[in-house]
Amino acid sequence: MAQRVDYPTLNGVREDGYIPTLNKIFGHLRRTQLGPRDLREWFKDEGLYHKDEFPWLLSLLDIHTEGVAALGPWASAFLDAPDEDTARDLLFRRLVDENTLLVKYVLEALDTEGGGRLHSTSELHRMLTSYIYPGKHLGLVPFNNWIKWIVASGR
Repeated sequence: MAQRVDYPTLNGVREDGYIPTLNKIFGHLRRTQLGPRDLREWFKDEGLYHKDEFPWLLSLLDIHTEGVAALGPWASAFLDAPDEDTARDLLFRRLVDENTLLVKYVLEALDTEGGGRLHSTSELHRMLTSYIYPGKHLGLVPFNNWIKWIVASGR
């Protein structure tokens, strides 16, 4: 079972702008043929580049950089989504596939109808670093970034 623990952000973009920004990125990559250096420069020009997180971002977004930058199957499906709700569902599915345990434990903790309660981000992170959570350790910054992705997915 996959357990991604390195969640980057879309540098400088609020959660409500993630879906349009992903469409912009994927559309640009589909229209152009950028090598790895040109791809990095384009991300810098768009204000989306963060040196330490860039490889993780490409991995999360299913962008392959062997030779010319290309969209993987998930990124292509996202770009071809007929509407924003479908794109949000695809993003959520991606997050589930990347770390099912993380999604399960956090959403169960937040399930107010099933006995859960609203937690602060810090409380949720403490839960994930305790004996309750059987998954890989996730640092606070990547966890906060993951929260942004979950919010962007509409969950």
